[in-house]
Amino acid sequence: MDHPGEVQLQRYVDAELDEEAEERVRSHLRACVACRAWTEQQVCLREMVRATIPDQGEFASEGEFWLRISGRLSPRRSPRWPLLPLLPPVLLAALGSVLQVAFAVVVGLFALSAVGLLPAPADIVAGSIPDVLGHPWLEDTIYAWLGWPAAEVVQAAALRWQAMGAGAQHGILLGTAVMGIVAALGAVAVLDLTWALCWPGAARRETEGGN
Repeated sequence: MDHPGEVQLQRYVDAELDEEAEERVRSHLRACVACRAWTEQQVCLREMVRATIPDQGEFASEGEFWLRISGRLSPRRSPRWPLLPLLPPVLLAALGSVLQVAFAVVVGLFALSAVGLLPAPADIVAGSIPDVLGHPWLEDTIYAWLGWPAAEVVQAAALRWQAMGAGAQHGILLGTAVMGIVAALGAVAVLDLTWALCWPGAARRETEGGN
């Protein structure tokens, strides 16, 4: 038995044969189980493909079609500033630079005072003790609560400061300033490390979520 090829069978399924060829294939399918099964499989496949094609009515109005599509999409978030992930390190770097400048200024002031170009920091502190410790707010609050006379507090502090000597006074002032700046720089380093570990991932998730 001569079997028609798959191309001819497919043309039969698609109704592309002339009447004579179609009748020959139809007669063959009545006698051949294998060709008939193949043809029925192609017919089922064709119907499945047709079932996946959207109804032409859905494309009747282009505006309505895109309106339905947009209604199924999640609303887009407002765009974020693209440099937002870089903001924390920039601010921390600026703060670190300011602290470094402050450190240089403190060291420079002490150096200039050492050569006599500026008043000694210890003398400036000694002159400001009466104004700072004798402030009316301290006298009305802390001193009143502790029962201390403001004049005695100022006198005791001035005498103790003078008894230290210039070397100890300058050491205390310089050490306090340097320790404060170093502590601030350490805090900046910790914040910068925290940003490096935590911020990029969170910023990336926010950006991806917005898209």
